[in-house]
Amino acid sequence: MREPPRARLPGEAAQSAVGCADDISRGRAAPARPNVAADYLGPRNAFILMRNSVYFGGNGTAQALIILLAYLVVFATILGILDWYRRPAPDVPDVTPETEVATAAVSIPAGVAV
Repeated sequence: MREPPRARLPGEAAQSAVGCADDISRGRAAPARPNVAADYLGPRNAFILMRNSVYFGGNGTAQALIILLAYLVVFATILGILDWYRRPAPDVPDVTPETEVATAAVSIPAGVAV
């Protein structure tokens, strides 16, 4: 069995780097780390809400409901702010008979008009 190569990093960083390199070279999986951010993502909470509603009679849905309602409030606030600062559509001038004739005269080539 071969010994892992010595690293030239100071202290614990060297031990950690060598240990990780050794684990990767031997095909070992990295230790499981809890993913705290996944608990607050929308799709996961929608799944938990549906699962608990169907299989457990609605028990344990409070956290999922609170997180999904927080998403609703945040996105509604963002939408309201964007709508508040939206520029109004420009006014289109009314079409009068004079502008209609001028537009038709320019847009229909000579000889095609019947």
